Amino acid sequence: YCVEFEVLKASKACRKEPNFSSLREGERVCVRCETQALRKNLGYRCAGHGVEDRATRWTALSAPHCHGKWIRLEAESESGNSHDASCPTCKKGPDYIFV
Repeated sequence: YCVEFEVLKASKACRKEPNFSSLREGERVCVRCETQALRKNLGYRCAGHGVEDRATRWTALSAPHCHGKWIRLEAESESGNSHDASCPTCKKGPDYIFV
């Protein structure tokens, strides 16, 4: 499934990283929760899925100096093939993945 977030804060270091330049205040980003990242203890959701109406922190794994806060806008379970790259919530497809 995918989750759409609005970025509330992003460290300046994110702007210097080409892969994370979309992580800017006010931007909407879509994050995919793949099967390998599902956590049974979280009700088969990804860690970092977020809480409705509450800002949560994030960190880019490959660039830990790129971090910030975002708020979940929409989360939608994917139906059909789990290998399908499309997520109904994300019109252009996912920007990032949970790990």
